[in-house]
Formats: sequence, C-alpha cells, structure tokens
Amino acid sequence: MNGRWKWLLLALALLASLGAAPQPQQDTVTYERYDVYIDIQADGSLLVAEVYQIRFEGKFRTGFAEIPLAHIDEITDVQVWEDDQPYTYRGSGPGTFIIDSDRDAIFVEWEYEPTSGAEVRTFTVRYRAIGALKIYPDQDSISWIAVPADRGGIPVEASHVSVHCHNPCPPPTWNSSPTGQRPT
Repeated sequence: MNGRWKWLLLALALLASLGAAPQPQQDTVTYERYDVYIDIQADGSLLVAEVYQIRFEGKFRTGFAEIPLAHIDEITDVQVWEDDQPYTYRGSGPGTFIIDSDRDAIFVEWEYEPTSGAEVRTFTVRYRAIGALKIYPDQDSISWIAVPADRGGIPVEASHVSVHCHNPCPPPTWNSSPTGQRPT
C-alpha cells in the first residue's frame, strides 16, 4: 500500500475515533414535582404556594418563577423558601431573592448555595394574588394558570394543584382543565 494511502487511512481512523469519544455530560434540571396550593381568603384574595421539588444534575445556583398578571389586579407578599428556611428580599448571595416585573408578569429570581453533582432540593414561592376571584351575581370565577406550559424548557414529571376555600363554598363546577383532568 502506498505511503500516502496509509496516512490517509490513519487520519480517517483518527477522525472516526474522535467522533465516537464520550462527550462531556450536560448539566440538567428537572421538576420532580411542581405542586400549587391555592387558599381562597375571605377578602377574595388568593394565598398561593408554588412548591418545586427540583432534581439537579450538575452545577446550578439560581432559580426563577414567573407569575402571570393576566386576570388579576396585583401580586403582593412574595416570599421564597428553601425547605423551612426563608430567603431575604433584596439581598445578595445565596439565600436571597429579587422581584422584577413588566405589564404581563412578576419575575422572582433567587440564589441558593450551588449544587454539585446530583441532588434534589425543594423551593417554595409564596404570594398573595389580589383580584383573581371575580364575583358575579350567578357565579364566582377564578381564572388561573397554576402550572405554566413553558417553564423555560424544564420538564415537569408530576404536579398537583389544590384549591381550598375557608368560607362555606358550594361544590365547584369546573368548566375546563388544560390536561383534561379534574382539579382537586
């Protein structure tokens, strides 16, 4: 075999082996659970707790929540928790959060101690939604997106949405549900 052909075959074999080399593992994040608890208050406001059980594979240090402002008047009393530890508003570094907004949504961003490798953490975002309950002569209505369809491309493995009324409430009539499942 000609010397040039040997070098060409060797170069092709080297290129082929580079393509088959293991690629570095990409960091991933997944919502193992995305649960939402809504308590209807006597004043018509909603106390909402969004509980995220998140599985991390790799290094992460920030989280976010987007609260749509459609069909409500105002969001107040925002809090962020990791397990039973409250975060500080407007601080800097791990254990802190900030709030930003535009006309369509409230954006909550928090910083936590960086993850390393594979681990699961639980975060809770709590807030009050004012004007979400609409009261009409023949019915009361809540229009709420409990689990948004787009979570920044992060998959959700399981979710539960619970609505609780502290006042005597008639049994709810559910007009629709995006998944076709009856809420509880």
